[in-house]
Amino acid sequence: MGAYVIQVNYRELDDHEINRLCCERLGLQLKPHLWEHGSRWQDVAWFKGETLLGKPNFLLQDPLPLLMLQHLEQQHLQEKYAQMLYKVIGGLHLPQWLSLYRVAHATPRERLEAFLQVTEPA
Repeated sequence: MGAYVIQVNYRELDDHEINRLCCERLGLQLKPHLWEHGSRWQDVAWFKGETLLGKPNFLLQDPLPLLMLQHLEQQHLQEKYAQMLYKVIGGLHLPQWLSLYRVAHATPRERLEAFLQVTEPA
């Protein structure tokens, strides 16, 4: 018997399902555990091995990087920032696919270094 592959349309999934899939693909396990989150008790939590990770939210947007991006857009510095970030991650010395990967997954420090360089006062 052949296996059927069902293509998932991730855009149609709600936030809870997206987070659940991310947890599972990262090897996290949902185990019984009483813990307090806000004002209500939870009876299960995500674990990586024996490390309690609680209820991870991969969709949470940190307001500080959003402020940084808004500033770049208001100052029309997107192109300059992109070029600087490419330079900071060493993209000139990498194959194209790897440089694109590194830009997409630049560390917060690399992003801030590029931001500070393009926003330096003249």
